[in-house]
Amino acid sequence: MRSSKIKKINAIFTDFFNLSKKKDTNQFNPYMIWSKVMGEKIRLQTQSVFLKDNRFTVYVKSENLKTILNDNHSKILIKIRKLLKNVNYLEIKSFSEKWKSFSNWAFSSLSEPWMAFASIDLA
Repeated sequence: MRSSKIKKINAIFTDFFNLSKKKDTNQFNPYMIWSKVMGEKIRLQTQSVFLKDNRFTVYVKSENLKTILNDNHSKILIKIRKLLKNVNYLEIKSFSEKWKSFSNWAFSSLSEPWMAFASIDLA
């Protein structure tokens, strides 16, 4: 509630932080949203979930599950949008794709990939 009285700055900050604590922090947690939409069985087969730039990205543990989920892509996106209205795109990938993109990035600047391990000091 808004007050017409002048408040000290520390009182304003205290009110602000108390108000932000009252909000449901799981409401915008992508992993929790994915769990609510897909259920326990799919959650257990999910490696990671990200929300960045209105893009909801999910990495699942198997290619078969990825195929099944992509076949139902539009239905899943509609359910996610009911909970997070700002999501514009759903991307479902397998964990092996995540590893491939990481390894391509890690070794892209090296002429020989094994050179990355040659420079590690194990002492």
